[in-house]
This record gives sequence, C-alpha cells and structure tokens, in this order.
Amino acid sequence: MKKNFFLIIIIFSICNFTGTNYTIPGFQSTVIQQVDYLVAIGCVSILLGYVQVAFWSMSAERQTRAIRQNLFRSILRKEIVYFDTHKTGELNTKLTDDVDKIHDGIGDKLGSTAQFVATFITGLALGKFNI
Repeated sequence: MKKNFFLIIIIFSICNFTGTNYTIPGFQSTVIQQVDYLVAIGCVSILLGYVQVAFWSMSAERQTRAIRQNLFRSILRKEIVYFDTHKTGELNTKLTDDVDKIHDGIGDKLGSTAQFVATFITGLALGKFNI
C-alpha cells in the first residue's frame, strides 16, 4: 500500500499536474482560442442545420400540396372509362405514394445533398488554407 502511494507521489511530482509546467509559452491561450472557435462553429452548425431542415420541409410541403391538387384535378377531369379500367384504391395510392416520394426527394434528399456538398467544399477550403 505504501509502495503504491509513493509511486503516485513520484508520478505527480514528475508530471506536475498542477498546471505550472507549461514549456510552450502561450500554449494554453492558443488551445482555449481554438476551443472557442470549435464551439462557435458547432453552435452555428446546429442553428444552420435547423434552418435548413425547416426551410426545405416548408418548400417540400408547398410543392407536395400543389402536386396533389393538380393530380386530383386531373383525375376528376378523366372520362368515365378511366374509372372503369382502374381500381378504386389505385387512385388513392397515386395520390399518396407517388407524391410522398417527391416530398422525400425535395425535403430530405435535396437538403442533405446541399449540406454534404457545402461540407465538402468547406473541408477543402479549410485544408487548403490551413485555417
């Protein structure tokens, strides 16, 4: 027990964990500055991510509503023969499934693609200019 205690004391005295043995002047202030930059980038990223999802979702909802209205109007203008040859559930399926695929493409996939392209370009810029 005493042997472990003395070993811990020796390690603490060699490493000096109290924070007074910095060999690089200004190292702590540089690290704190870099951490502040990363925290600011993280906060801005969260905020812009929310704005991105909100705006793309609103755009997708508006487009989906317009497409559904146009599709419904075009179905109502069909001749009676059309309704004899197509099943009743098929019309409902067209109104929901096909338009939902368009909604997913506009809302989620297009927004994610824009985000990933922007991230790629930003990464290249940061790597090129060593910011």
